[in-house]
Amino acid sequence: MRRWSSADVVKLALALLLGVVMLGGDAEAADPRGSLEPLLKAADFESIGVKGVALAPPDAYDRVEQLGFERASDSSMVVVLARLAPTEAGGTLRSVLQVIAKDVAPVSGVGDEAYSYLGGMAFAFRKGRATFQLMSGIDMQNGAKPFLNKDQFVALAKTISSRL
Repeated sequence: MRRWSSADVVKLALALLLGVVMLGGDAEAADPRGSLEPLLKAADFESIGVKGVALAPPDAYDRVEQLGFERASDSSMVVVLARLAPTEAGGTLRSVLQVIAKDVAPVSGVGDEAYSYLGGMAFAFRKGRATFQLMSGIDMQNGAKPFLNKDQFVALAKTISSRL
């Protein structure tokens, strides 16, 4: 079992921030529908075996660009869904992700292209021009493991993709 040091947690937080800054863009250009709320619901976590998840309070995230879900019992961040800048058909997502992480691994069956990275703690996918990132929080009460694994990321990404 891997132990996460405070330095690892800081690196993860910086990677998330860097990813949103580098990949983020004009949210209205990415999706004129506005809020991300229709794309992912707390109930979607129940379907992948993650219990007790609730939408973060409205003042926690700009729900057009990011949507946070937390463990209702203690407000631990479970996952953040971020809308990224739209990409051109043919895809440039992988090359952008490789600036953030060296372990970018393709995942089949989700949208037009999908990747797992940051040791499996992050997942990004593109469907058409819509591009999204999912970043797992760390469950400190369960050995500092990510709340979500690759299969759970894939299931959530398929749900989001089906609602586009």
